[in-house]
Amino acid sequence: MADQQHAYLTAEQVRALYVQAPISNLTVVVVSTLYFLVLRSHLDTFPLLGWTLLMWLAAGYRLVLWSLHRKDGGKTPPALWLRRYRDACFAVGCAWSLATLFLADMGDHVVVAALFMLVFGVTSSAVAILSMHLPSFVLYVLPQLLILGLVLLSRGVPELYWLVGAVCVYALMLTLFARNAGQLFRGHVQLATQNQALVGQLNAENARREDVIRERTETLRATNQALEAEIVERKKAEAALHEQQRSLRRIANHDPLTDLPNRLLMIDRLGHAIRRSHRSETGLAVLFIDLDHFKEVNDSLGHTAGDQLLKAAAGRLVACLREGDTVARLGGDEFVVIAEDACTASDASVIASLIQSAFNEPLDPSLGDFCITPSIGISLYPQDGTDTETLLRNADAAMYRAKSDGRKAFRFYSADMTEQARERLAIETALRHALTRGELWLAFQPRHDLVSGRLVGAEVLVRWEHPTQGLLLPGRFIAVAESTGQIEQIGAWVLDEACRQLKRWEQAGIPEIGLAVNVSGRQVLQGNLIETVQAALERTGCRPDRLELEITEGFLIRGPEASRVILERIRDMGVRIAIDDFGTGYSSLSYLKQFPIGTIKIDRSFVRDITLDPNDQAIVTAIVALGRSLGLRVVAEGVETPEQMAFLGECGCHEAQGFLYSKPLNVREFLGYCKRPGDRG
Repeated sequence: MADQQHAYLTAEQVRALYVQAPISNLTVVVVSTLYFLVLRSHLDTFPLLGWTLLMWLAAGYRLVLWSLHRKDGGKTPPALWLRRYRDACFAVGCAWSLATLFLADMGDHVVVAALFMLVFGVTSSAVAILSMHLPSFVLYVLPQLLILGLVLLSRGVPELYWLVGAVCVYALMLTLFARNAGQLFRGHVQLATQNQALVGQLNAENARREDVIRERTETLRATNQALEAEIVERKKAEAALHEQQRSLRRIANHDPLTDLPNRLLMIDRLGHAIRRSHRSETGLAVLFIDLDHFKEVNDSLGHTAGDQLLKAAAGRLVACLREGDTVARLGGDEFVVIAEDACTASDASVIASLIQSAFNEPLDPSLGDFCITPSIGISLYPQDGTDTETLLRNADAAMYRAKSDGRKAFRFYSADMTEQARERLAIETALRHALTRGELWLAFQPRHDLVSGRLVGAEVLVRWEHPTQGLLLPGRFIAVAESTGQIEQIGAWVLDEACRQLKRWEQAGIPEIGLAVNVSGRQVLQGNLIETVQAALERTGCRPDRLELEITEGFLIRGPEASRVILERIRDMGVRIAIDDFGTGYSSLSYLKQFPIGTIKIDRSFVRDITLDPNDQAIVTAIVALGRSLGLRVVAEGVETPEQMAFLGECGCHEAQGFLYSKPLNVREFLGYCKRPGDRG
């Protein structure tokens, strides 16, 4: 009896599997083809096409089995057909698993989303199609989830380990669902065999047994309906749970009124921004914004009107900032802006001015013709703090200073606001004597022609050998110099030393080397830059065409007419003018025509992921095309790999600098670098 039941179960499994073969395998062909069409613009075509053809082949193999089974007419034992279909399922599962190898490049969100949807869709559908034979289900699903887990582990990203755990839990859940469904199937088969036996007995018995059979049949039908209803309800509950979890995540990380990031998400983003700035040795600014007299307005107009004003204020903040900046609401009328790549106080001043300008018009004219002004406190990384708590605390303190100074203003965090006053004061004091003590020295970052590969010049970088703290990079003292006015004296010294060094190299037989010197906005707008440059050239006898002054985009928007006149006078001396960190500021492209610019420098933030990010590739290509069409030299900063250099060369960039060529060198090291074979063309 047991052998008969087993044989009948095997036959039913074969029937159930093969009856679904046409539609399931045609679905495999259609889905794999659709994914080929969707992903071919995001992945290499040939591997993707090879995978698609492999899927067709695996699905075709199962269709051939189905055709042979139809023609067999019961001659071959069902157990053999079951083993064949099991092996075919393993082949298709392995073919599906190859799709997850495309996750090796997780920078493309379309590829990641599509492939995760593919894996989870295919594996979950197997519960309904293959659960009647658990070995076929396992051999179909396991390769896909196993390879997915291995690919995620291979990325070496700790956050992805949680996702690997989720995949394991998902695999376990699917297996349990399939096992339960398989048990239900076997239960149905066993009941069917029992019913057949009962029918045989009932045919031999009297009519009294017919009532019993009818009762058992009704019970079985009710049980089946109850099970089906339970499955439907469970699926509905799971869908509702997923939606609820998504909503909870949104609520937990966003302000319900303005839909801006809340304090929790803002702190997380600020932490990520700090780590990025630390790796790239760039700065960032934290702006703490409080709306002046908002409480009085809220009390007089009512909370509904106050909510309208807060939403309008949030919209103004988002509209006036760059897409990459974070705007968050902490609660009440307090907002925080995280501006990455705002390296100097000048950059942060531009951002704060834009925010103030955005509030010059009434937030909501329907509530009255009055303006709400912001008080803004600014802290800068790394000089004002290297962690989220310190930067936020210092920006908050600076905001209260702005309020105490009369509101409708912005203030930078100053050293006297916290215990960091001593360190800042010590740097300020020591910096006053750094020049006279000979503690400042110049480093040179080599710059190469991308066509010939020859050395064409260098960017001048200032270093401070502090008597007690050792070597200090500009990020530690330039902001102090700007805020105290010492930047003019230091800038004049750097210009003088750069011109003197150019003259020495010319006398040493290295006349083709040019030097680019960074000039702060304060030097241009508040100092006597024209006289400083002219005096340095006359004192040293340096050729003016060997000198290039680099200015940042941000200061052009402040006093553009005065800046244009100053830069034209310097250009008339024969000195070249360059825009540094092009594309990261807030100026209009029209300034490229108005100002006497000869060179634009592509910021390292666009070069860093140029071989991985299509957006960075498009930006760099556009900058190069713009520069070339205007007759400008284009220089790329932060080039660290041969692939980056190759891409820049292909898109027409003229020159490049970065660690691929050399780190910043002192005078002796740079002179040796110039004399190396091949470095001078």
